[in-house]
Amino acid sequence: MLDIVNTDAFSMTSLIAALKKIPYRPSRLGPGGLALFDERPMSTVSALIEKVDGQLSLIQTSARGSAGDFIADSKRTVISFSAQHLKRNAKIMADEVQGVRVFGSEDQALTVEAKRDEKLALLQAMHEVTWENHRVGALVGKVLDADGTTVLLDVFNAFGVTQQTKDYPLTTTTTDIRSVGDAVADLIDEELGATTYDHVHAICGGTFYDTLIQHKFVQDALKAQTGAGAAKILQDLRGGGFTIGAVTYERAKRWRVKNHLNTVIDMVDPNLGYAFPVGALTPEGSMFIGRFAPQPYMDTVNRLNPPLVVKAEADPKGKWIDMEGISCPLYLNTRPRAVIKLTKS
Repeated sequence: MLDIVNTDAFSMTSLIAALKKIPYRPSRLGPGGLALFDERPMSTVSALIEKVDGQLSLIQTSARGSAGDFIADSKRTVISFSAQHLKRNAKIMADEVQGVRVFGSEDQALTVEAKRDEKLALLQAMHEVTWENHRVGALVGKVLDADGTTVLLDVFNAFGVTQQTKDYPLTTTTTDIRSVGDAVADLIDEELGATTYDHVHAICGGTFYDTLIQHKFVQDALKAQTGAGAAKILQDLRGGGFTIGAVTYERAKRWRVKNHLNTVIDMVDPNLGYAFPVGALTPEGSMFIGRFAPQPYMDTVNRLNPPLVVKAEADPKGKWIDMEGISCPLYLNTRPRAVIKLTKS
């Protein structure tokens, strides 16, 4: 009997190579979009973050020759964060391949390898959308499981801080949206201190964004643009969004997914927005980090591995091939108070 699984087509190396051939599905916070997170593999199943509460303060005058005040030692705390374990299985049945033509072909029979690539594409897509859900959770402060309610990681509790919020009075026609946005940027600047970043971006839930873009200040600002910019009021601004003052606003487009229970999940609350610095580099590195721990296999232990590893196993009777795809992501915002929750009133 032909041993398909133990051929090169189903080795871990070949499965990873096949995954690389599958076109990447862009994710807004991931590599295909804002590339907000510094993502890389790690050789351990947890990451340690050192929290240092260093503060600058003015120096009180004192008499010449007096002792003066001493600098207090900064309090250091080490916090451990564990990577999550995501596993999804796929199965190739012999009858799925037998007598089936390649899609769009009249005389080309489907191969086991072609069916493999089809299943791998689905596995990869499911992991990618889950990674995006974890990125959003790290951004807003709570990483939720697929059920939309179970909290896997509460970033604010972990760091012992509270979230900052800013209200947008959108029912008041005279609200100066630019001034409100500048106040949001000020909150971020105060939290980050000397940390540099590119710009302030706000991901807004659908209802929040629609109310914002219909506000008189925003409408007048878009109409006031000259040249090609004047036509912006007529364009679809749900994707790239628009900039007023210090903040670029973007609608959380296509961030509504179904989970394993076929329940629709909004990754971002439709009535809220979240403003954050893009390209923020702290002295320790990126403010937003993504790490992928080793999968629980003997040949991946203590190694730097791809984000997703797939293994295959055959039915002893040769009727099917099982494939399991495992990723172990950890997404984290190391400066949670620098992400401002936006509310509307």
